[in-house]
Parts: sequence; C-alpha cells; structure tokens
Amino acid sequence: MAKKRWRKRLLFGIGLVLIALAVLIGVFVLRFVPFPPDPDYPRPANRIEAFRQDLDYLRRYPEYDWTFTDSEEAAFRATISELESKLDSLTQAEFELGVARAVAQANNAHTNVSPISRRARVNALPLRFAWFDDGLYVVLADATYADLLGARVVSIEGQTPDEIAGIFRPTFGGHAGRAHWISSLNMESPELLHAAGVTADPERAEIKFDLPEGQQTSRTLASIPAFKDVALRRYGGNLLKYIAPEPVAREWRHLMQGQTPPLYLSQPDAPFFAAWIETRAGPGLYMRLEMTMNVGEHILSDFHARALETLESRNARFVVIDLRHNGGGTVDAGFATAVTKKLSADSKVFILTSPQTFSGGITEAAYFKHYGGDRAVVLGEPVGDDLVFWGNAGTPMTLPNSRISVYVWVAKEDWADGCDDWWLCFWPTMLTDVGVGTLEPDVRVPLTFADYRAGRDPVIERLIAIVETDRRAVAQ
Repeated sequence: MAKKRWRKRLLFGIGLVLIALAVLIGVFVLRFVPFPPDPDYPRPANRIEAFRQDLDYLRRYPEYDWTFTDSEEAAFRATISELESKLDSLTQAEFELGVARAVAQANNAHTNVSPISRRARVNALPLRFAWFDDGLYVVLADATYADLLGARVVSIEGQTPDEIAGIFRPTFGGHAGRAHWISSLNMESPELLHAAGVTADPERAEIKFDLPEGQQTSRTLASIPAFKDVALRRYGGNLLKYIAPEPVAREWRHLMQGQTPPLYLSQPDAPFFAAWIETRAGPGLYMRLEMTMNVGEHILSDFHARALETLESRNARFVVIDLRHNGGGTVDAGFATAVTKKLSADSKVFILTSPQTFSGGITEAAYFKHYGGDRAVVLGEPVGDDLVFWGNAGTPMTLPNSRISVYVWVAKEDWADGCDDWWLCFWPTMLTDVGVGTLEPDVRVPLTFADYRAGRDPVIERLIAIVETDRRAVAQ
C-alpha cells in the first residue's frame, strides 16, 4: 500500500512538472512566436488596386511587430497614407522605396525591407560595387565592361556615392553604418536611382570613374534585367560578398579572379572555416563564422566540435573569431565559453568586426568579449548595429502582389548592459545576463581598396603584430 501511495505521488509530481513545462512553453510561444495572418484579397483588377491591397495588408504590421514606439507607428501610418495619395503615378520602384521608407520609421536595423531581396525585383547595371574605407569600387563586371574592374565610382549623374547613400538613408532604418554599407545595392539599379530622383532615366545611368591606371572616364550604362545574372551570396543575411572571388557566371569577370585570396576570403562556399595562423610568438587558431546557423549541409554544431578538437591538438597562443561578414543566426554562449576555457591565462581572444557584423554576429562578439575578459581584443571596424536592438522571431509578412517581405520582430536585446525585462527581453539570452558595454574596436583597422586589391588583410597583419609585440614585452 505504501509503495502504491509513493508511486501515485511520484506520478502526480511528474504530472505537475509536465503541466508547468507545457504552460511555460505555451507562454514562450505566445510571447515570442508571432502569428500574422496570411493576406486574403481578391485578384486585383489593375496596378493601382494591387498597390492598395499591399498597403492595406502592410498597415497591420505594427500589430505584430514590437519595434515601433507610438510616434514611430504614427510616422509609419502617415507614410502609407502619403503613398496611397499618389498610387496612380507610382512606378513599381517608387512603391518599393515607399514601402521601405514606411517600415524604416521603426528605426530598428532588423525592421527593414531587405535591399538584398529588392535587388531581385528591379533592373541592374552591368557592374557590382563594394564599399571600402576610401570609396566605392567596381569589383564585378559584365565582360563587356571588364576595363572598369577596380575603378572607383566618382559620381552617378553628378552626385557622389556618399551623397546618394544619404538620399537612400530614409529607406533603411537603424544603424547609420549598416545603412551606408548596404546602400551600394540601391546604386546598382537605374530603376531605384530614378525612383530616388538621382537619374532622369530608369533604364540607364551616367557614371564617372577613376580608372586604376589613373585616367578618368564617364560611361552611360544601360540596365540589364532583374538581378538573376550573378547569384546572391548564398548566406542571405550577410549581403552579397562580392569581394570574395567565388565562381561567377561565364559572361562576368571578378577583379580577384584567379588569385589566391587571404584567409577572410578563402573557401567562399563555406559558412564556417578554421585554419592555424603561424607567428613568431606561437600558433593561433583562426575561425571565420559567416553565419551562426546551419547552412545546407554545413552544420554549426559540427564545426564547433571540430574547432574545439583542433584547440586540443596544439597550445594556441591566441584565437581569432572573424565575424566581419557575419549577418546573424541563432547563438548561445556555449561555444564562446568552451573556447575561452581551453585557452591559457595569457592567450589572446581576438574578435574581428565590421559594419557587416549584425544580429547573431553581434551576439557572438558579445559572448566572446564577455567570456574572454581581459584577454579579449576587438579589431576592425564598428559593428553594424547598436547593442540595444529588437530581433528574434523573424516571421515574414509578404505583401500579396508586390511580394515585398517585411519581417516581424518581437524581442529586445541589450548587449551593452544586459537585458533584464522579462516582458520585453528574449528569455534565452536573458539567462546569460551578458552586457559588455561596447563593441567599439580596441584597435580600429579599416579595409582600403589598395589592401584588398593586393590580397592583404590589414586586420590580421595588425593582430599578428600585437601578438608578437606582447611576446617581446614578456621576454624583456
């Protein structure tokens, strides 16, 4: 009889625990997994009705996305009303930028219409641009325009790239550095340039270049169809890594084609990559994480396990976590904790960042800085967002006719001071309670076009100098 009572109590206790877990999971799902409705509209009779349906659906966005303040939501709705007042005259590209401008009112870098996906819906120039510390340069070109590879863009229709980046700024909310860096995508489309008032013709643009040989030239370039000629970088969130000399379509040429790239550009198909760096002070393990999530057959946990095994094989003088092209993903503190525990007390933890370091890339950088402690050194350029932002969930709302997607974000992150509001903050990251104050580089090292063209990585060069200087200081 006693055994039966004990068994009943045990089962009752287990039942209570399971009920509590079910309730907790239910509350978590209701709080952090938004369920916006699918659009349900009849087939539009014309372009204007299609635009109107899209805006009607878009109006519901702040009902599910938590990033808007009251004033930002008012600005969002005012922008939609402004668009509605001129639907009969809007081009598709103007509508694209109008929707982007409405969503950008949230002033949160996650809460934007992706300029990456937009590029597949508009025409393009036969060139691809990339920002460097000293300007905007051509790194990819249709073979017909291969003579422009390596040219610096001086102006488009008389306006400098920086001026044009400013014109597009209202279409991308949040961090200014990320908005500037991603602005080059808009400049590659005559339709978008025309919609922004930069060019008079949506099918062509006059561009002035400084050529590598020192001369200056102006070209009027006609557009090519929607962006299907050169594949988007396969790891979505980190833009188009045009600067990587990956294979390109037969009729295109890359500036670095046929050259052996430095570590940060090697194996462009691999979202995770590790290699040893040899220095006079001893070896260091270099780890490049372009996404903190599984990508196809590339499994992040497998990479973590291999990297930790590699650290066991040699006494690392330092480790390098290269997050310069990391556009995000799902991150926990486990990898940073495990790596830093395997290092000696005097081993450095170098964290490499850039304006492309975003979302989960910022989270990973914060974890490595926190668990690296006094050993952690941030090198490169500032990250692509503030350390307080809204993210997580990322459920899409896709406008029914234009197919523009906006993503719903519901949880606050604070990597400056740690997030401690159980209603606003994302619970899993709250549990680690990490606040690092800042991720501003301890040593700022920009990437110039000359360094890129020469196949150099000035960040790694500076890192090695730091390691070897520390060794000499200890020896003295």
